Amino acid sequence: METIIVDDMVFDPEAGELRKRLLIEEGSEDERDFDRMLAEARSVAKPKAVFRQALVESAGPDRVLLDGVTFSSRVLAVNLKGRGRALAFALTSGREIETWAEAYAADALLSYWCDVILEAALLCARERFNAVVTGTLGFEKFSTMSPGSLEDWPLSEQLPLFSLLGDTREAAGIRLTDSLLMLPRKSVSGLLFAVEERFESCQLCPREDCPNRRLPYEAGLLKRKFAKGP
Repeated sequence: METIIVDDMVFDPEAGELRKRLLIEEGSEDERDFDRMLAEARSVAKPKAVFRQALVESAGPDRVLLDGVTFSSRVLAVNLKGRGRALAFALTSGREIETWAEAYAADALLSYWCDVILEAALLCARERFNAVVTGTLGFEKFSTMSPGSLEDWPLSEQLPLFSLLGDTREAAGIRLTDSLLMLPRKSVSGLLFAVEERFESCQLCPREDCPNRRLPYEAGLLKRKFAKGP
């Protein structure tokens, strides 16, 4: 199946919500500076998504084969068992807005503002991608897993994932570093699959101070649902 690029995104975040997050006072000089920066970011930002549908050729007990590419994960194998397809994806705030942010790197406060704006651009990519998944591809309920989010599915699984996606650097400006992190920095990748009951890797992660937690940790879930059989 072919890799699809979604690059028709309009980056238009709610300025008031971002100011509130940054504790910027209404009517202040900071507000004027932030609004100017946000206007600059809007003018250059081009968030993108790249994805590919893949057939689940086999799943289990600790391996998944998607269009001839092997992934190693017990949790992923259980989640994909009985599924006909999955989506490999990568989302990014875009090189354009990251290049813009570099001009403010020397100022700690403005650099932090840029970081929040870049996160908003990545959220724009995620929301547009989710709309495509539900509106065009027919996934009514779905969950995602990202390499490195669990010990069971380490960051090294970026390699088969990007092998499945193809040339993401040409398609969306996303590349892997030697340490398997993504550039631009505000990028996320993973596999998406249909579910009857919502699943998040957060449910298997006991870390208490995670700012991106989406569901509470469930202490017994790993043993109950994902433990190996006899």
